[in-house]
Amino acid sequence: MEEFVFQYAGRLNVKLQKKYLKQALKLFGSNAFQGYDNLRYEFIESIHEMITRDVADEVIAASDKLVKNADFWDNGDRKTQHIILRIMIAVQTGQIGLAKEIATANMDIDDIRQQWVSFLESQENFDEAEKILLEAPRNNAWQKERWDDSLTGLYVMSDQKAKVIPLLRKRVLSHQTNAYELYKNIMIDDNLWEKIYPNFLKEMEKKLTRYEFGDILVTEKEYSKLLDQLKKYNSAPMIRKYLPELYPHRKKEVAALYYDKVVVPESKKDSANAPRQLRKDLDDFFEVSGDGKLVQRWIKQLQLQLADKPEFLEFLSLATRNIEMSKKDY
Repeated sequence: MEEFVFQYAGRLNVKLQKKYLKQALKLFGSNAFQGYDNLRYEFIESIHEMITRDVADEVIAASDKLVKNADFWDNGDRKTQHIILRIMIAVQTGQIGLAKEIATANMDIDDIRQQWVSFLESQENFDEAEKILLEAPRNNAWQKERWDDSLTGLYVMSDQKAKVIPLLRKRVLSHQTNAYELYKNIMIDDNLWEKIYPNFLKEMEKKLTRYEFGDILVTEKEYSKLLDQLKKYNSAPMIRKYLPELYPHRKKEVAALYYDKVVVPESKKDSANAPRQLRKDLDDFFEVSGDGKLVQRWIKQLQLQLADKPEFLEFLSLATRNIEMSKKDY
């Protein structure tokens, strides 16, 4: 439909335009899009080039009717899409003042704010777009990341490097580690990365969670530092998480750490799930390392230590069978 409108809308006379628009509005308001209002509004937006001032009210009225008929489960989505449609039609028909008025009155809705910022960016009105993004509510981590991400995009689009660099640095240190790669690449382009990296790494260690920092260390292939982190926290879940990335680079040290801090503690637990988890830990290590001989030595030690615990011995036998059935060359 969008391609058809793009190719032929300008060639149709007023009578034919109204005819096709009437058919489109009938489909727009029908049950064909029941449960898929996002597609309903994508459909009507695809014919925006056919919407002129003399038919704009008719389109808005059709959408308004849908809003009034929305059910309890709508959660206001139709209302938001209706407002976005009104803004789009106002822009399409050259009523920029009206579009701004509608957007401003509904700026408390995040999607409306984003829609208006996108329009301002398309007009290269970066100052006003920046003001709106800076004023956006940041009441939770999700909102903060959304608007910081939009602000980053605006600064990149408008080539405001002096603003984007400190913003990206702040975002990374505020747990928005998805901004790390962009920050790094910009600093590399400015030949500053090697200079700032050592101190920045120390700052991240202080400010980020152990897992956020661990993921950065994996990205940077800082395996010695990652091993130090695992030893520092002595956390079985953390050791399990980073085993696949770290083992190939520090085999002996990681194997010893895994046995002492993951396998042995699990074998001493009294919970009903402990035998099954112990077997999983042994299987996981074997899958990563391929070292069946080492795992079998662990199993023999555990069998001696757990000789009076048949519930553990059963799962240890299963772990042994997994190694014997494997085709891995160890």
